[in-house]
Amino acid sequence: SLKRKSLVDEFLESGRTKVKTSISTDGKHIEDLEYMLKSVKALVKIIDEIWNNCKERLTSSENNESPFTFKRKGFEEAKVEKKGRHLTITTQQVSNKKDFGSLPAVPEDLSKLLYVDPPESESDILPYYKKYLEKSSILCKELLLPFLTGFKEHLENVQ
Repeated sequence: SLKRKSLVDEFLESGRTKVKTSISTDGKHIEDLEYMLKSVKALVKIIDEIWNNCKERLTSSENNESPFTFKRKGFEEAKVEKKGRHLTITTQQVSNKKDFGSLPAVPEDLSKLLYVDPPESESDILPYYKKYLEKSSILCKELLLPFLTGFKEHLENVQ
């Protein structure tokens, strides 16, 4: 006897197929879910470390600067003078600003699937990528792979 798919099975299969095709992955298709999960976790960790190191150099927004404007002071030049047996080295501190522009938004096809929590305070600009990755654990393996592929591409753009 032929077993007919239940209404629930048909519903899940149809919905998963639609979601899988809606997630844009720039044509990249990686079959190894474990590899993709490790890659995304590593990117989240790297971005977190970079952000924590950069927070102290973040400037307050002024004159339409993006929220990702960083300042740095350093000694870039040294002038050396020798008079007889005396050597004089003179340096001058220089201030630099670097504007990295705006953070790319999490792609809509991903954020429609799982909600991205906004930062809790104004000093936190980055979305909570670690928490977002944890939320993706509710997805079945069939949807998790394309989701992680798209998420990895987004994180690579952020990094």
